Amino acid sequence: MRRVAFAFIFLLIFAQSAAAALRTVETRYYRIHADLPSSLVASIGDELDRMHVEYARRLAGFGVPAAASKCEIYLFENESDYVGFVGEAHGHSGGVFMPDRNAIAAYLGDQGRDRLRAVLRHEGFHQFAHAVIDHDIPVWLNEGIAQLFEEGIWVEEGNASRLVLGQVPPTRLRRLLVDGKSGKLMPLDQLMALDSEAWWANMADPDTSAMQYNLAWAAAHFLVYDEQGGDHRLRRRLLHALKLMHAGYGADVAMRRSFGDDYRPMQSAFLQYCNQLRPTAEATALEHQRIRADMIRLLHGNGITFKNAGELRRFADRHKVRITYQDGTLRWQSNADPARHFVDHAGNPLPDSQLFFSRAQRSLPDLICRPGGRVELVTRFHRFGDHVDHETVVRLR
Repeated sequence: MRRVAFAFIFLLIFAQSAAAALRTVETRYYRIHADLPSSLVASIGDELDRMHVEYARRLAGFGVPAAASKCEIYLFENESDYVGFVGEAHGHSGGVFMPDRNAIAAYLGDQGRDRLRAVLRHEGFHQFAHAVIDHDIPVWLNEGIAQLFEEGIWVEEGNASRLVLGQVPPTRLRRLLVDGKSGKLMPLDQLMALDSEAWWANMADPDTSAMQYNLAWAAAHFLVYDEQGGDHRLRRRLLHALKLMHAGYGADVAMRRSFGDDYRPMQSAFLQYCNQLRPTAEATALEHQRIRADMIRLLHGNGITFKNAGELRRFADRHKVRITYQDGTLRWQSNADPARHFVDHAGNPLPDSQLFFSRAQRSLPDLICRPGGRVELVTRFHRFGDHVDHETVVRLR
């Protein structure tokens, strides 16, 4: 008992010490404590406030948190400081919401700026749902909806921006395909029957953990976006269940009153929905841009640079450049034909007028892609420690 108490006190002191070294910035809805560059913190703060408005708008009818209950955001540059703050139990995560402290913690590290923003969209929903909807939303549903927001894409137009939800990233479908072929994909009724204890017990196995998170995303996508002949009846039932939870009904009662006692009849419709899912154009364009940017970043690390995007394309094609990615337990590679990553929305090769460098005053130029219509992807590169990171902004011209 003494050892446990000592370990807890040591962790508490370490966390307090780490937090004390952070700079504090107030936004409209959040209080941010960070050791990241001021410009990045300001940008994240703006996005967090915009996300708060989106949570409230898309989940209207549940009210909003009191002004005095600002969520505390702790952002660390290094993963080790993050783990020291949140504890080893969350050491595998990129971010976490701590309801007992009304706080979110995350780190930049080697997960990069784009991923950090996605993590904050995810954890931000958990905090909003806990403060506004209910403390006891079923874990699969809580995680599923959080991932819908995580995959959202901010699109800028002039001084305004809007969040595009409903995205289907190619990696999500890769995971569904792999889990389906391996027989690991649990039925929908089994997923919905998982309580918090069973969910967290499954976290001990990386493959099962990754499967249930991705399956929760697919289930939430199904409930929110399945039209069933133009009628979003499942979305209405889902909102009804959340409103019952908000009114004080237990999660089990709320789900039964909204969806019935047996989820198995939904299974065939869900499987059909998953089989018909295709990557969205926006998410696909962002994946191609990520791969091109990673080519630039990794080749730059080996002393190979390019005067223009055409040189990059020709080099990648000549040397058959491929990049290996690790998304959780899913390992995948970019296409064996690199030219497949230099195409527009219609699959046609991108000309120099649609894929080019912008020579900004940075170690690496911005990569600009116009994959079709008015959409423009702007990828900026940033030096982080001894390596280069990048982040992408989506704009309408």
